[in-house]
Amino acid sequence: MKNFYWKTIGHGKINLIVLNGWGFNSKIWFIIINQLNNIFKFYLIDLPGIGINKHLLPVKIDEISEILYYYMPKNSIWLGWSMGGLITNRFASLYPQNILGVINVTSSPCFIKKKMARSRRKNNASFLQKFKKKLL
Repeated sequence: MKNFYWKTIGHGKINLIVLNGWGFNSKIWFIIINQLNNIFKFYLIDLPGIGINKHLLPVKIDEISEILYYYMPKNSIWLGWSMGGLITNRFASLYPQNILGVINVTSSPCFIKKKMARSRRKNNASFLQKFKKKLL
């Protein structure tokens, strides 16, 4: 993918590829990065259509996995939140020899279907809007 961008932060010896969820950019991780940048070298990815890659059209998970395979260092730990976690899972299933590990943060599509989750999302909408404004 032409003009696919990411940021690298940290001086650690372990590569940590970090993928945000849909609707948030990589700035969501800065609290963690500030605490751990001497242990890890973070590769902050904004998914196509989001953040610094907002100029790119969103693509399918397999296509994103292929792009990341091309650009990201091998033997890395992959950390994904929500949809980012689904992508890390798919990447791990396609390229298991290229990863050290996978960390998922709330990476299940089932929350979309559950009635309780729908009401929780409605109640939390104003909180998320305020939080998102702080990140941008």
